[in-house]
Amino acid sequence: MYKKGVLVSMMIAFTLMLSCASAKKPLSTTAPRQEIKKEEAKKQTPVPSTPALRLSRKESDSLDKIYPVVNKPMYNIAVLLPFYIDRDEVNNAEKNTASISRDYYKGILLGLDSLKKSGAKLNVYAIDNARDASGLNRLKDTLKSLSIDLVIGPLLESELKKIVPFCNANKINVVSPVTTLDTCFDKTYYLESNPGQVTYGKAAAELIKKDFKDQRIILVNERTTSTNPISKSFVAEGMGDSLHVIDYKGKGAVSFTGLKGFTEKTVLFLPSKNEIFLSTVMSKVQLLDTMDYDITVVALYPWLNFKSLEGSIWDKYNFHLLVPFNIDYSNREVKSFVEKFRSKYNEEPNEYGFRGFDDIVFYSSMLFKYGTYFQRSFTDENVQELHASYHFERTDNCSGYKNTGLHIIKFEDYEFKKVR
Repeated sequence: MYKKGVLVSMMIAFTLMLSCASAKKPLSTTAPRQEIKKEEAKKQTPVPSTPALRLSRKESDSLDKIYPVVNKPMYNIAVLLPFYIDRDEVNNAEKNTASISRDYYKGILLGLDSLKKSGAKLNVYAIDNARDASGLNRLKDTLKSLSIDLVIGPLLESELKKIVPFCNANKINVVSPVTTLDTCFDKTYYLESNPGQVTYGKAAAELIKKDFKDQRIILVNERTTSTNPISKSFVAEGMGDSLHVIDYKGKGAVSFTGLKGFTEKTVLFLPSKNEIFLSTVMSKVQLLDTMDYDITVVALYPWLNFKSLEGSIWDKYNFHLLVPFNIDYSNREVKSFVEKFRSKYNEEPNEYGFRGFDDIVFYSSMLFKYGTYFQRSFTDENVQELHASYHFERTDNCSGYKNTGLHIIKFEDYEFKKVR
């Protein structure tokens, strides 16, 4: 077993009785215990693409040099997650990160079970990339020696910034499952599963333009529009003269004596994740009760975890939330996943369990449908998995491919219902 940043058996990592397959079998969930040397990694010869796999492309162009059509009978995927297995002590932040890693990988294992039943042939290697600068070069050598086609992870921004340049230089697709990277550098082979802040701003603008035409729009910033990417992208969508902006400039909502700009029908957009700030804003909104206002609140998904607002407030102000996931527990496939998760791990799946399942199923499907460099064609896809939607866009090398698949839910009759 490698030390510090290493291939590990998930049976050991989770201290769970997980079924482990050999890396030589069609579908592998673990890597060999002994060190894998570069010369021992088996090279795979690409299978010539068929007309169907080439889709509607009639001739090659300059992008073929970047994203060539490369189809294989079997793909190698590396999952980089910080489990801190070789650490005697971990702090609270590391414990939380390791917990997320375990939950995410549990979902991946169930996804691999489903893929295996469908006939997919994958070698999936779990690599503990707990923060250790000295192990970075060893990690890079490992990815090369295993002829990795796709990297999923790391979770942490600091680790992503280290591995993305390496993957770009070696033309290896790398997926960030949780973190969004706004730092500008070459991200030709970089993908983000989690919708970024710009996506939230655009989605809010689209919702309001379509469903709340001719209403007064009030944007409330915890600081300013220029310092909030969500607000910035919202305003950039051209909200017109009906938009009124209130900047709290970081002083806290308590510094304001009231909110101004309301009319009979008003949409209040609150692009903040700070519960204390937002609760204070809503308390000020409630002071407007003597006025006959029809107010709709558009906000972000962290509100789902807030405990300071009563259900009557949610209903009264017609809350609409922008969420990166939406789980329909009445769906047959969701029910099946939950039952399998309970049976295998004796616990309920959380958000990260669902994410792990969705990510491995979606990206593996793209590999087998479009080949190693699926970016060339997959932007036409709009896929709904168990909890997440996948629709990717790319504006330039600096941004990479970003998932824009957001859900919009609203609070109605004391429950959340999907709007779109």
